[in-house]
Amino acid sequence: MDGPRSLVNAWKRRGVFACTHDAHEDFEGSVSPHHVLREKRCYPQGCLYFRWRCRRLEKGQPCKRKFTAAGRLCRGCREYEEEKVHQQPRLLLTPGEWYAFRRELEELEDWFDRTAGREVEVSAEVVAVKPSFVREVDAGSRIRFRGFLAVLRDAYLGRTLLRSPVYLRASRGVQERHGLRAGDVLDFRATVREDRGRLVLDRPRALEVLSRGPGEAWTFSAGLAAKHSATAFRRQPERCLLCPGGTLLDVHQETRDGVRHYRRLLCLEGAPEPGVCAAWGDVSAV
Repeated sequence: MDGPRSLVNAWKRRGVFACTHDAHEDFEGSVSPHHVLREKRCYPQGCLYFRWRCRRLEKGQPCKRKFTAAGRLCRGCREYEEEKVHQQPRLLLTPGEWYAFRRELEELEDWFDRTAGREVEVSAEVVAVKPSFVREVDAGSRIRFRGFLAVLRDAYLGRTLLRSPVYLRASRGVQERHGLRAGDVLDFRATVREDRGRLVLDRPRALEVLSRGPGEAWTFSAGLAAKHSATAFRRQPERCLLCPGGTLLDVHQETRDGVRHYRRLLCLEGAPEPGVCAAWGDVSAV
């Protein structure tokens, strides 16, 4: 057998690490194992970063150089302060739970190392289809519509069952030909990749819809219209991610240290914030 019988995506498991780093404020301190163990590699030794402060801005006074936040360009200004901070993720698991998690993680990484970049046969049910967007901050911060993302449940990749969500990138052409929607059962071939901890299937081919789900399918024109009415949130409440009107926005931002990649929540219903959404208090709606 090629790989384990079944796997979970340990990279995205919740409740393993917490961190008080400023970058995780929008997630209430929650941080994924993928970020800690593969991106930052900051456990257990922690990481060092510099917290930038401006005395004028903290007093509510405007910056003489018209900046709205302290940053690298403020160095040399007498109002600027730079604090060196040592940060360390906090493990939330008991020793026994940590040992079990490490075994789970090793199984996933062993399978992924042998499967990444390869084309595999896929069988799965679609639980949601949402428009996919990206924002490139250095290009005027405009949001670009780049097709659709189908969320798959209990996906068989070859002979391995993934008991965590797997994401299928569906181009405009794929969506126009097949009209993917929640409840569809699919067979196809695709290439396995990883996107900041998410397991993603690219370049689907030989796609066959074995049974059709209820409801309507997204169209390209509807996706474009949603882009213009959508609002972005820094926070990513679980209810919003489960809501049909909530999707993730990938942000690519040019910095002096290279390109910074992060995600924001995009509300396709145009709510100004999660707390005023009509579906927020209705658990059945999400």
